[in-house]
Amino acid sequence: IESLSAAIGKTESDAKILGEEIATLQQDVSKFDADLKASKEQRAKDHEAFVAEQRDHSESIDALERAINVLQKQNYDRTALLQLQESAQLPAHAQQMLSA
Repeated sequence: IESLSAAIGKTESDAKILGEEIATLQQDVSKFDADLKASKEQRAKDHEAFVAEQRDHSESIDALERAINVLQKQNYDRTALLQLQESAQLPAHAQQMLSA
């Protein structure tokens, strides 16, 4: 009977300790779930910012490519404009526009 009483006492003690460990683990799981939710929300915000920045960069690159195409199509001798600017035959207001 004494050995059974000791075994019961030890089992009750073990059950109490395990119950405390379970409570601690449940708190940890709750904390980890909250951290996971916060991380997912932050990731969604970061992804949204990345997509917006990528879209902006793509639009900028597209605009630059279009500008380069326009400039290449307008590839002509610009030295003629410089010669006109220095010409005395050109009116003063036209010279000012060319020098701007």
